Amino acid sequence: MSTVGRVISGAPVARAREWVAEWAPSARLQVRERMSIPTALAWELARIFTLVTIGVVAHSWNLFLYPRYQADEGVYMSSAWTLVHGSVTPYTYTYGHPPLGWALIAAWCELTGGFFTFGTAINTGRVLMVVVYAVSAVFVYLIALRLTRRWQTAAIATAFFSFSPLSVTFQREVLLDNIATMWLLVAVYLMVVSESRLRYLVASAAVFGIAVLTKETLVVVLPAFAIAVWRGVTPFQRRYVTLVFLYVSVGIISSFVLVALLKNEFFPTGTLLGGSAPHVSMLQTFGSQASRGGQQGSLAEQWGTWIGGDFVVMLGGLGSMLVNLYLYRKKPWAQGVALLSLFYFLFLARGGVTFAYYIIVVLPLFALNIALFFDFGIAGPMSDLIREALPNARKSPYLRMGTLATLVALVMLGVYVTPVNHANFTTDAVTPETEALQWMANNAPRSAKIVGPHYLWLDMRASGGMGATVGAPFANYEMYWNVATDKSLLDGVFHNDWNIMDYVIEDPDMKADISSSNMRIFAIAIAHSKLVAHYQNTQFWITIYQIQHIGVVAQDNAARANVITQVSSSGIALVAPGATALTQTTPRQPAGGVQERARVTASALNVRSGPSLSASILTRLAFGSVVTEIDKRGAWEYVSTPRGKGWVASAWLAALD
Repeated sequence: MSTVGRVISGAPVARAREWVAEWAPSARLQVRERMSIPTALAWELARIFTLVTIGVVAHSWNLFLYPRYQADEGVYMSSAWTLVHGSVTPYTYTYGHPPLGWALIAAWCELTGGFFTFGTAINTGRVLMVVVYAVSAVFVYLIALRLTRRWQTAAIATAFFSFSPLSVTFQREVLLDNIATMWLLVAVYLMVVSESRLRYLVASAAVFGIAVLTKETLVVVLPAFAIAVWRGVTPFQRRYVTLVFLYVSVGIISSFVLVALLKNEFFPTGTLLGGSAPHVSMLQTFGSQASRGGQQGSLAEQWGTWIGGDFVVMLGGLGSMLVNLYLYRKKPWAQGVALLSLFYFLFLARGGVTFAYYIIVVLPLFALNIALFFDFGIAGPMSDLIREALPNARKSPYLRMGTLATLVALVMLGVYVTPVNHANFTTDAVTPETEALQWMANNAPRSAKIVGPHYLWLDMRASGGMGATVGAPFANYEMYWNVATDKSLLDGVFHNDWNIMDYVIEDPDMKADISSSNMRIFAIAIAHSKLVAHYQNTQFWITIYQIQHIGVVAQDNAARANVITQVSSSGIALVAPGATALTQTTPRQPAGGVQERARVTASALNVRSGPSLSASILTRLAFGSVVTEIDKRGAWEYVSTPRGKGWVASAWLAALD
């Protein structure tokens, strides 16, 4: 190549090198600036991470042992499992709740390796609840920060929400309310950051719709959202934006109703639009839920529970809510938080049934109200006084002083919440339930027909569950409430005959329901059983009964369906149409007429005024109590107890050696 050629070919390379030398430093600086996190943002992230991490530790500590497994936890975990296997619920779906909540639970279980990754099915669901708490806590912080522009206020709101004993207890449980509350907080955050921008408000409406499709009771706060949007956006946008918000949210919520309409399951059977064919009805279900009185739990009753659990958050949140409605009358987004609290609290006070866990939705809103009151009534005025007294002082000392004051407040809060969270961190309320599962796995035949609590269903019915760890699952385990209320189970599977049951697993909730809901079939079954296992600690008990079958009732289901159960004062006799009693039980008699001492084998044995199930209850004897037998009459014994004399069912007594 010639000299000229070499010079020409090297010219572009030289120019490129000059360009790189000139622009590379500034390019590297721009990249570094774009990739670096601003100092203020880094501190904000550090504060959020610290608060939420401590909260996760608090919510995770003793997670698998307290509180005890609840019936609703079992229902939602079982529904999630059946959803994966092609059904909405294990039994007939009656539109009691939208399925979006347990769809999320199902997705979580699939992503984490199955329903028994963390032990029992409910343990796996509780780990998800810790994740749900963490997301909720982040949005509590962000909402408070956006409304007040002070990280100290945001930290206080997050701390009250995270460490309240009520929060630690209820947010561990696998409940739709926890998932719905998370979506509600996301919707509130999108609303308060909108600054009248339509896309944020549409997103807020959509997320709120998802919250209602998770737990339908949240629909009661829709008016609060509408009021906040109306007052928060610019005046010329109000009508249009509010209508768009309502259109989007109601459109998403109404999809639940649309499904029922398309399946002809909205109107009740026998009505003009419901037709004559038997089917479930959404209207009928909602009417039944709305008509429930306070017998299962009223606001007055639960208020005592909530105050006992955390009087600071309950009283402070309620008072702050009422005050903030006035203090923030010129700040509609902040007032909207108080409105949300007010509308949901009015729903709790409506006069119907109120369960203790209904407070879940209120807890983050009360925490935000306490922080907002602190910011408006205390932090704001103090800052103004300091600026007026020292107008020329630097800002950094104020920040350090505010930081110190916030840290002191958080430490004081920790001193308060640590003792009242003692049960959450140290108590074992679950072991009796897991021991019952293990006993069934090791002792009961897999073909047995078993009726018991809802929270055992999945571990008994699915491969890999604790109740199915030894051998195959129990394909015939049924939830007691569904057996008592679902005709397809009671008549189709059990033929309304207690003698078909092989085991009954009873806990305090089931015992109360048997008495209050007139579930007589279980009472009769337990009266004809023997206690084979009883597990109890200071928090909970659970008892396993093996049914003592009376005779050979029938050899096929058709004959069993015709069996009539007759209850009399002398006990129970099974009589087939046109036949005499198949079996007559022979009561034990004391040898030589000598009075004998016996031990109570039931978890709680009723002492009645007469030898009949209809006789009034005089008192109750605890498991292991010792009585003296005086007289016998059929399946009943007249005994002397430390609390007086009365009649008890002899099936519940075991002779003392």
